[in-house]
Amino acid sequence: AHVVDLLFPNFDDNSLSETDGEGPATEDTYVAKPPVVLDEPGIAYVANVNADYVGVYDIANDRGLASIRLPDGSAPKTVATSMDGKFVYVGTSSKNEVYVIYTGSNQLFRTVPTTGIPLSIDVLPNTQDLLVLTESGQIEFFSYLDFIPGKTIEVNGTPGKIAAEANVIAHINNSPDAAGTAQFWVNGSESP
Repeated sequence: AHVVDLLFPNFDDNSLSETDGEGPATEDTYVAKPPVVLDEPGIAYVANVNADYVGVYDIANDRGLASIRLPDGSAPKTVATSMDGKFVYVGTSSKNEVYVIYTGSNQLFRTVPTTGIPLSIDVLPNTQDLLVLTESGQIEFFSYLDFIPGKTIEVNGTPGKIAAEANVIAHINNSPDAAGTAQFWVNGSESP
């Protein structure tokens, strides 16, 4: 999937733009980190942290397609997509849950409980496992399609962001004394 760094929804006309119309991004205007754009057919899923829904936008035609309602109080924040584009994963900023949206119908498919509030979400490409970094300092693995919990990895320092490529997982530390340092795991084992 192609990922756009920053888009702002225009709720007046259901469009997306690269500016909020009032100057640089602020925490109040920032909507998603980042929205997910599926290459085919050019659809963006944008989590609205100030409301309990995910907006679905047609990038090519600059128009809104749908609003996917999430449970009250969820405050969606992080978004990722499955490797095959069938699912969009939405982490909340207020609940220990990840919501799974089926892109074929743009409906909430499943709620996946986590051990802490999701800070970062990614997908391990070689297995399609869902990876969730929680505020409790764990990377949790969930199997693709049935979303059964599997392995858990403890991270060092303050949880920041995770990224996965092939069989490698990286955690970028967010603690003030070690900001920007990283941990790496290859095939599930920490690499020096």
